[in-house]
Amino acid sequence: MGLMNPAISLVFALLFLFAWQRDRSRKHIVFFSIAYSTLAIGFLIFHFVPDPAARGPILTMHLFYTAGCALLAHGAARRVGQTIQPSYFVAVAVISSLLMIASTYGLDQNPRLYIANSAYGLIFILGAHAMGLAARHEPIDRIIFWLFAATAVQFFVRPAATFILEESLSASEYRDSTYYAVMIMVVALFSLLLALALLAAVMLDQIKVDRKMAETDLLTGLRSRRSFEQEALAMLARSKSRNVPVSLIVADLDFFKQVNDIWGHQVGDNAIGAFGKLIGSTIRTTDVAGRIGGEEFCIVVWNCTGTAAARLADRIRLALTETEIDGIPDDIHLTASFGVAAFSGGEGYGRLFGQADAAMYSAKEGGRNCVHYDGEAELEDETKRVRKPFRGAESVTLAA
Repeated sequence: MGLMNPAISLVFALLFLFAWQRDRSRKHIVFFSIAYSTLAIGFLIFHFVPDPAARGPILTMHLFYTAGCALLAHGAARRVGQTIQPSYFVAVAVISSLLMIASTYGLDQNPRLYIANSAYGLIFILGAHAMGLAARHEPIDRIIFWLFAATAVQFFVRPAATFILEESLSASEYRDSTYYAVMIMVVALFSLLLALALLAAVMLDQIKVDRKMAETDLLTGLRSRRSFEQEALAMLARSKSRNVPVSLIVADLDFFKQVNDIWGHQVGDNAIGAFGKLIGSTIRTTDVAGRIGGEEFCIVVWNCTGTAAARLADRIRLALTETEIDGIPDDIHLTASFGVAAFSGGEGYGRLFGQADAAMYSAKEGGRNCVHYDGEAELEDETKRVRKPFRGAESVTLAA
């Protein structure tokens, strides 16, 4: 029975280590692995030490247990973007260790158990508090929070409840006591539940990362075409149900084939990446942008009329003419052509995209480096509505 806890700890230490090997940027996973390794060492020392009452083994085991609990709390907090001051852990370890040393002069084992379990309970309270402050509150996060809280409570309650039945214990009686059997079972249960919850959280996090990578165009950081179109359909549905205006912008880099032919595909990738990052930094969090083709981009602009969307497109167009592209001479500035269409509420995404795409090709035919709005643009004279192309300042462009 005494080997149950070290076995559980070692198994999960290896599982977390394998999970960390998959994505080493998630440092909290390696903290979980080290934590369970440290706890396993503490359990093994306790199981095999000849004299559990000796001051050296008691202090060594306590420090291993304290370090393991601290690493678990630190890793759990770090996973949700929170930090726990290391000085708190150090203070708990130092004060409890001094009290443990003082308690070894007596024959009664109870004070040492109270001190040790109180220290572990305090550490789990720190972990639960940090997770309670986190912004994310997904189901798995709430489960981990309550497991930390429940573990902290049992560290305070279990020794008191058991000693009411056992009264005082000497070191020689400790391993044969009911408390020892209860302690092993309770610690095994909570350790297993917490380890399973943390492992599930790590796996769910990895699934989210994989899903995000599948939905993200790695060159630009914008959404991939499939992800963008799914979100665009959802936004159009929300627009129709809430009666909120939505517009669509289609953009295409001018003379992009010549960029690849003159400076190479790496420079072409630099141009696409720079344009995508420019779009991502210009739009709002309520808008959605994606790379839908080689050098073609699309933006769904939420709560925005066609006229306002055309102005947004023109701001992006002007910013692009001032953007330096790695590999392209400073005296040459890339440009893009933009088409805009406003959602009327009756057409689907395919038809709306077709309107914006046709407006973009109209901008290409109109000389490039401009914005065409395929719809009715309000002018200062509200009685007059016309299709209005938006043109910006001239910039140096590549020859056709």
